[in-house]
Amino acid sequence: MIRNYRDTDLRTCMQIVNRVWAFDENLHPPNLADLATKLYTATSLAGSDFAIVIGDEDQVCGFLFGKAGARDHYKTEYSGFAGSLRALGQMLALRGARLRRKLSLVSASAQHQRNRNRVAPPADCEVTLFAVDPDAQGRGHGRTLMTRFVDHCREVGGSRITLETDTESNIGFYEHFGFRVLGEFYSPLLEEFTGTAGNSYVYELVL
Repeated sequence: MIRNYRDTDLRTCMQIVNRVWAFDENLHPPNLADLATKLYTATSLAGSDFAIVIGDEDQVCGFLFGKAGARDHYKTEYSGFAGSLRALGQMLALRGARLRRKLSLVSASAQHQRNRNRVAPPADCEVTLFAVDPDAQGRGHGRTLMTRFVDHCREVGGSRITLETDTESNIGFYEHFGFRVLGEFYSPLLEEFTGTAGNSYVYELVL
């Protein structure tokens, strides 16, 4: 079953994000990993006007957030300038983590965006966050989600879709849809969150 995202799906989407990228194994203490997972998921949603999930009625096992034009974006507690200040305040107020560590994550987030923008300017359509639970992979859920988004972008007159991915992801999956590498950049945020080398790619699909 595929359906539109509901506000009640946020917690499950966060759990999927953590299972895919293992924030809890790379960020300590646990409340820092929890906040990072929430920020990563909810800020991606706040930058999206398209959000779908897949699974059965009781259990979501995958989702795709994206933007496709000038429609209103989803509202989260991290939307807009006030939301950005709230995210920063929550990070700095977090107990148990050293201030230096928290500032490192804030700096990594800003550097990630600067490096990414040097590779490719924002497109009219973009996959902002896409994940399928590891236990549910191999069943065609990712293909179904991506097909729905690509079709939607075509319907609204989009010209191209971009997305970010890393060397650990199934790059062949994106190439199957016709995505091609637009550029490579270093993401200190990816390195901080996942413990990988931080090598990231921007892929583009011309519609």
